[in-house]
Amino acid sequence: MEEKSRSYADKVVAKLLLRDVAWVCTLGAASEWVHDLFDEEIVFREVEALYLPPHDVITTWHGELEECLWFALFSAQMDAVPIDQVAVLDMAQGAALPRIQAYLETLAAGLNE
Repeated sequence: MEEKSRSYADKVVAKLLLRDVAWVCTLGAASEWVHDLFDEEIVFREVEALYLPPHDVITTWHGELEECLWFALFSAQMDAVPIDQVAVLDMAQGAALPRIQAYLETLAAGLNE
């Protein structure tokens, strides 16, 4: 997220809320900031009576890529909402994509053993 502007982040947050996101796991130097953006947008939408998902939205921030992905894939759960998709947004202009792909391949290999 380090390389994206506040307005870009606001747009991503709004779009995810409109898609009924249940969990948001953030990573990197701006991860706590993105977590706070979600909280601010949720409160704003509550006050202005704007659309919010019909369930709570939970955010977490993580220090390591592998921890973030593992948590998103295996620990993020919500009884009220079945989670059948995980989206990974690399908001650092693709800089993390090779690490993301490598870790997902490692996980897939381990699951297939």
